[in-house]
Amino acid sequence: MTKILNKQFKPDNFSDPRIFYRALNRQEYADFLPLLDAYYDQYQIKYIGELRGTEINSNNFKIILKVNKQTETILLRRFKVLTAPQQILTYLSLLKKLKVSDVPVVDIKLNSDQKLVTFKNNNYYAIFNFIAGEHFRPTNRSFTSLAKSIGLMHRALKKIPWRDRKKINYFSGRTKNIYYNQIKKYRAADFKICLEIIKNKKSKTTVDKILLAELPPLIAQVRISKRALIKNLPQQIIHSDLHPHNVLFKGQAAAAIIDFDCMRLSPVARDVAIATYRFGRQFLVGQKMSETNLRKKAKKLQDQFLTAYQRINPLTPQEIKALPLLIKDEFLTKLLFVLRGAYLEGNISWTQDTIKFIDALKEINYFWD
Repeated sequence: MTKILNKQFKPDNFSDPRIFYRALNRQEYADFLPLLDAYYDQYQIKYIGELRGTEINSNNFKIILKVNKQTETILLRRFKVLTAPQQILTYLSLLKKLKVSDVPVVDIKLNSDQKLVTFKNNNYYAIFNFIAGEHFRPTNRSFTSLAKSIGLMHRALKKIPWRDRKKINYFSGRTKNIYYNQIKKYRAADFKICLEIIKNKKSKTTVDKILLAELPPLIAQVRISKRALIKNLPQQIIHSDLHPHNVLFKGQAAAAIIDFDCMRLSPVARDVAIATYRFGRQFLVGQKMSETNLRKKAKKLQDQFLTAYQRINPLTPQEIKALPLLIKDEFLTKLLFVLRGAYLEGNISWTQDTIKFIDALKEINYFWD
């Protein structure tokens, strides 16, 4: 059987596991002094570097300090999407509870007032102990470690008191400009509206032409979508944004799940499906293999992840059956969100994301029939 370079699984923003920081010059250190003063009485700044990448939710800085003749490395996080202090405090408090339950998450440092969050320079900040590692590299050991770590997280989140669940549900519903708050439900007709707008454009871009070809079969998927099965699944707090750059690894072991800013109440199987696909696809990027073997590999990865996960946090048969529905629901929601932004609201910055989400909906079919 002929092996060819598959054209479906292209490298994405998460295919490079390396972590880079841009070193700040010493003149820029002054902006950090009022903040560091809230945590340390005496210290010397040895290095500050800003995390490179496409971070949407926050700005992150690696800081090396000399404190009491000891070298200390911390990660400073400036919140961007979360702006309400009570919401940030609720999320950070939940992280501490996960840490106590032996879930691999980062340690949060308290400031001198014994608080988790600090307000300086019109921004909210938190400081974490720094984890020297990298992001996900596609190996069997790292994939299995990841699945078990997510299982531990879900098992701990299941035990979170109802009052905390209500807080997360309240705050997640208030977060603006996030796809699942903007698109509560959808129908085939919602996609058709965007399709008609594209058809009626006098001058069509390359993306427009791709969408004219790709949207009709996706609209057919929306018609047969069994969303009722999703509504009947039990809900709990989930991470909601599990991808290769939101987990830190030391070697082939998951050291910390990070960036809980998108937490919400949803079926736990949604997280499982998202992680299976978004991490699993990295194994297939740039692989030379036949279409048949590509599908076999994807399904083997799906089975490997689910087997490791269920050793820690078993799913019901109904939740397992819903995995492909949940991941398709996730990307159909994202696709409609960016289509509306691009074609109804005139935000052309969203246009390229439409192709990314269409590609994802195709790739998902390799993992689930």
